[in-house]
Amino acid sequence: MNNVVYPLGTPSANNALQLRNAAPSIANLKPTASGPGPAPAPSPTPSPRPSWYFSSSNTVEVRDNGTIDIEDLQIGNFVKTSNDTYSRVYSFGHKDHSKHAEYLQIHVGGDVIEISGLHILFVDGKATLAKDVRVGDYLSASQRVVEIETVHRRGLFAPLTESGKIMVSGVTASSYVGLLDLNPSLQTYFYDAALSPLRLVCQFSAFC
Repeated sequence: MNNVVYPLGTPSANNALQLRNAAPSIANLKPTASGPGPAPAPSPTPSPRPSWYFSSSNTVEVRDNGTIDIEDLQIGNFVKTSNDTYSRVYSFGHKDHSKHAEYLQIHVGGDVIEISGLHILFVDGKATLAKDVRVGDYLSASQRVVEIETVHRRGLFAPLTESGKIMVSGVTASSYVGLLDLNPSLQTYFYDAALSPLRLVCQFSAFC
């Protein structure tokens, strides 16, 4: 491309000279800091995942083996469900040794059970969600609730027994949880019926 030469004193020559003189100043310009932009929207806080387990801090009593940690319970064990009865563990709704969850720590006399709020207990023989149990309630004739705390514990365990009940840390609880919009008592009957095919399969299978 040929350079264009303007005669001195002409408007075009004067404009070109002004641009040439301004070039160093333009090159040295630095972007000015702008004011703070809009604050980013806060990330939504994840809702706590509902849980329906027993923590690893609980114990169970196994026939011919005595008291063991619930995390050591195995399919095929006969676990205590009340003072005089045992029932076979045929499967686990969940069994995880490492994950953590929130539990209700319910103090009943000298016993302490750690259970999720949606699990079903029995207050005066009536099926009741653990989150609805209150201090002063009786879980049996001699088991009065004296304190309830919220704790975070390792382990998610949900053993399923053929009777639908299990004694955990000295307290009789249901194997089931209250996930449906039904009376807890009705839900225990529903789960008994819904899980009957699984119980039958697990009698002859080692993969439950």
